[in-house]
Amino acid sequence: QELFDGRMTIIRPLSYVEEEVLRKFARESSFPSQMCRCPNSQNSKRHMIKEFVKKVEKDCPYVRANIFRSLSRIKQDYLRIQHEAVLEEMAGVIE
Repeated sequence: QELFDGRMTIIRPLSYVEEEVLRKFARESSFPSQMCRCPNSQNSKRHMIKEFVKKVEKDCPYVRANIFRSLSRIKQDYLRIQHEAVLEEMAGVIE
């Protein structure tokens, strides 16, 4: 993910590692534990999606892998069509 006009790139390699695996590694490595201090952490979109995926995993255990796999299969033509539709819609609003 690029930020600041490409001057900074965020790479998230740990997004592919299960949270429980990370917790276990942190415990075994004696990393200090830190609690999230954000007052909205339980009301965030991130938390909502996390809970949603947990519920879906009960019926579809491979949903997490499917989500990640889908990110690598995005067809550029579909994005272009959507982008053009948004531009047309914006042009209609501006006129």
